Amino acid sequence: MVGSLEPKSQVNQEFKNNSLHIYCRVSSQVQVEEGNSIVVQEKTGIRKFKELEKTGEVKDYQIWNEGGQSSDKDTLDNRPVLEKLLMGVELGIVNHIFVFDIDRLSRNRITFTFIRSKLIENDVNLYLKDQKYNLNREEDNLVMGIVSEVVTFENKKRGEKSRIGKLHRIRDGHWKGGQISFGYRVEDKKPVIDEFESGWVKRCYKWFVEENKPTIWIKEQLDINGIETRRGGLWNLGSIRNMLSSTFYIGYYDFTDKKSGQTIRVKVPPLIDKDLWKKSVGILKKTSRKNQRNGNNIHEYLLRGLLECECGNLIK
Repeated sequence: MVGSLEPKSQVNQEFKNNSLHIYCRVSSQVQVEEGNSIVVQEKTGIRKFKELEKTGEVKDYQIWNEGGQSSDKDTLDNRPVLEKLLMGVELGIVNHIFVFDIDRLSRNRITFTFIRSKLIENDVNLYLKDQKYNLNREEDNLVMGIVSEVVTFENKKRGEKSRIGKLHRIRDGHWKGGQISFGYRVEDKKPVIDEFESGWVKRCYKWFVEENKPTIWIKEQLDINGIETRRGGLWNLGSIRNMLSSTFYIGYYDFTDKKSGQTIRVKVPPLIDKDLWKKSVGILKKTSRKNQRNGNNIHEYLLRGLLECECGNLIK
């Protein structure tokens, strides 16, 4: 879980000797931008340092700021700051670590067990805002194990509560999150029709169904007019086909909850007439069948599947 170590002489330069290493992390980018939680963690860690300095346990402190990184599914791959800190632990140059509370290290049982084993192996003192643990002491190790299990349990409860809340909001018409279909925007947490983009969606359907324009021609018109995809940049033929077949434009989409497998049909403001949409889907299916029948070529070509002729069929 921890990557290959750098030369010890190089790593030593990154650590202050005889220090309290204050590790800070928040669970979202919003908290990073607001800064409140990180600031509180740093100030609390510095107060702890001042307590330990008086007793002679440490002489300095060092801040390790992970920023906004979720800890519920981590394997340390997305925690480079903590990974670096653990390198210092393995090399025996980090002996005192502070975290505001135990879930700053991890809410994942496997990851936390790995971290705890490293602290035990290297006789590291772990400080919380109101507690000190030396995990080589059986009593401290037992308490820490119990605390970590409680944190894991509470995190799962929060996750389940969040999942159920999200399903309720989606049923009420709130947007599920992520990129919304071209032609719409999110307003008051719900999908609404975007006047500018929706006009181009309607043009695309009219070109394709009523004027028999191929998808490659539609792509060119969008690109020439500077109409970017939802993610920005030029259109591709797959995006055009998705636009011309998405149920979103006739007033609904299906959301499937990964845990339960339950599928919810969510209504959105319709943009395209159902008959026009059905015709569009029919043309796409007919084109697809033609492509499949013509897919018996024995030679491979670099641009196969990427070029279309004027009729809208892919060049085989």
